[in-house]
Amino acid sequence: PKSRAEPVLVNATGTIYAGERLAVYASYTEGLEESPIAPDNAVNRNVAAPALNTEQYDAGVRWTVTGNMKLIAGVFHIEKPYFDLDPGGMFRELGTVEHNGIELSLAGNPVERLTLLAGARFLDAEVSGPVVDAGVIGQKPVGSAKRYAVASADYAIANTGLSVDAVVENI
Repeated sequence: PKSRAEPVLVNATGTIYAGERLAVYASYTEGLEESPIAPDNAVNRNVAAPALNTEQYDAGVRWTVTGNMKLIAGVFHIEKPYFDLDPGGMFRELGTVEHNGIELSLAGNPVERLTLLAGARFLDAEVSGPVVDAGVIGQKPVGSAKRYAVASADYAIANTGLSVDAVVENI
């Protein structure tokens, strides 16, 4: 199915360099996100919802710890329409979902040929709207993990073109 939209989307971002190794940033973004498709168990299976209008605020700091090792800590708020199955099995917009969270990451090369990346996201997601107010669905969106963490390391073996990699994830 085809659909068209021509919204005016606003975006703004700013960074203040508070020193040689410290930057403070903030942004606001309005966007269009690809919409979900109704699952096979929906009465209206495979129907595509319209593009989702989204809104996001975020702010944080980036600190250069040493060399090119950077630590980023930020907060965010994302708001968008929430689609899921209603009690009759119809896939449709049921309300608005808000994601509020914190992101942390550390990345860079502490020594030659070693690349490290570690990050974590802590999320509080909540659905609101008439269907929630009526007690038909709960306030927590389906499939929303409260936390996610990942760490990876890549070591390039000198003069071989080979590397050794490791990844650890926690949900």
